[in-house]
Amino acid sequence: MSTTLDEIIILSKDANGLALRSLLQTALNSATILHLSPLLHLAPPPSDCPSAPFYELIRIYHDGDVSSFNEWQKRNGKAGVNANFDAKFNIIAFLSYASKQPSPKVPINDLCAHLSLPQDSVESTIRSAIYQGFYSGKISHLGGDGEDYVFGTVTYDFGWKGEEDIQGIVAGLKAVRQRVATVKKGLTV
Repeated sequence: MSTTLDEIIILSKDANGLALRSLLQTALNSATILHLSPLLHLAPPPSDCPSAPFYELIRIYHDGDVSSFNEWQKRNGKAGVNANFDAKFNIIAFLSYASKQPSPKVPINDLCAHLSLPQDSVESTIRSAIYQGFYSGKISHLGGDGEDYVFGTVTYDFGWKGEEDIQGIVAGLKAVRQRVATVKKGLTV
């Protein structure tokens, strides 16, 4: 099941109820991160809304906080989500962290600490972000300072735009889908 752009427009305006829950379930069970990104365009629920696991998870997506996600997962498990869930969240957490850095050069050790992952998993996450068109850059091993790092820029804005910019969000999703299709076409033998 995939979420169409029209559904994203409608669901992005519905900040509560079953429609939003349906979008979340679709995103978590999708094979691609493209269906997860609309969640990050939803305004976070008000602080006085129910603290059900569903609402907590939306807040965590909005913040891109890995430690909060790990705590949520310990309390609530992985019921209803597929095996790609961790990988998708790691990509979002990487992009969130990289976009907040003052320099395009981010030490791999810093990412390992932020994501709570070993270096090979972090590098796999970065490669996935590059492959899916969300990050433009490269991994450099043993730079001049003797430290491995990733150098590049986040190429897709995951921040909340507000309802007035829904058309911009849709245009952004279309652009990302086009980039992914181009990359996949180029990799086909």
